[in-house]
Amino acid sequence: MGLLGAIIRLTLMLRVQNKKQVAKRLAIAVVLIVFGMVSGGVLTVVIYKNSLNTKQERYNLLADRILSTNGNERIVNFTDLRQKLTDYTDANLQNIDYSIYYEYLPTGTSVGLNETHTLIGASLLKVPFAMQYYHALEEGTLKKDDIITLTQANLDSTYGSLYKKGSGYKLTLDDLVTTMLRDSDNTALRALADVLSQKVGLQTIDQVFNFVDLSYASDKEGSTLIGAEAYSSILKCLYFACYISKEHSQEMLYTLTNTTFNDRLKRYIPQDTMPTIAHKIGSFEQSTQSDCGIFYVPTRPYLLCVMINGSDEFASQHIGKISVIVYEHMTQNLE
Repeated sequence: MGLLGAIIRLTLMLRVQNKKQVAKRLAIAVVLIVFGMVSGGVLTVVIYKNSLNTKQERYNLLADRILSTNGNERIVNFTDLRQKLTDYTDANLQNIDYSIYYEYLPTGTSVGLNETHTLIGASLLKVPFAMQYYHALEEGTLKKDDIITLTQANLDSTYGSLYKKGSGYKLTLDDLVTTMLRDSDNTALRALADVLSQKVGLQTIDQVFNFVDLSYASDKEGSTLIGAEAYSSILKCLYFACYISKEHSQEMLYTLTNTTFNDRLKRYIPQDTMPTIAHKIGSFEQSTQSDCGIFYVPTRPYLLCVMINGSDEFASQHIGKISVIVYEHMTQNLE
């Protein structure tokens, strides 16, 4: 009963949902116990929590495939979704510039409408700037607790409230980047751009985009023009941790789940069923509005990026309605 009792106790200690993992660990435990009994020694076996589950909890905003799991439910047919989006845009966005890109992340299946058409990216570009900050941390060029002093040239009242602190205000580099992502703060972006230029050598938008191959352009005023499909490559790079570490990709995505902007992609999704959404808005005056994000619908994660020319109120409503069309399609028959 000594060996049998030990096996039973070990089985009860295992808190693992994956049956293959249970079997593997149990087999190892039996070998170790038998070895201990044969050698006459005293053997203490410690069973740790399933490392895969730990990774899933620690990196819950990253792609399943980089955590070596295949738990996503595969969806094959998106013809109906494409038709619904086409019907909506035909009825509501005639003669309006827009760019829409959807991707089902487990398989890469996509639906695009004017997806390569470029509009002003505006604050969407704060995401690649933040990714360059995290990359510089990993390279040792910057540190999270570096102190940044705002200058008069940094102050920008068009978006965010950090400018109210005034020239001479000091904060850590990490707080600066968090403010930039969470509040889409322009003063924070200006200050971070100065740091990346002076300390890292990133002085042009081409250098900021150097980690991903995408199409973009500039208009005569110097604004960066990008389409929904191209911009989605940046979010996917975060999701798959293709440029910065899993830890930093997770950290960035977590910040993007805590933004205060709820009137676009989230606008018409019921609060009681709202999935986790890591997203970033972009606004250029009253001419171009956008919202692009990753929706963590259980077993059916997807990416949606919508860019529309128009006023904040006009474009935000349509972004919200397009978003709920996709959400309802992705959650139908979901138990």
